[in-house]
Amino acid sequence: MRRRPSIHLIGSRLRRVRARKTVALAAAGLGLLGFTALAKPT
Repeated sequence: MRRRPSIHLIGSRLRRVRARKTVALAAAGLGLLGFTALAKPT
């Protein structure tokens, strides 16, 4: 019975890490798009 809470904790940790990675990738992508848009003379 002690294994179940540990699995839940690991799952929550993985979900948090994945959420952070997705947010970081989204922020980096938006930053690159904004930088290129500003860098290109319109």
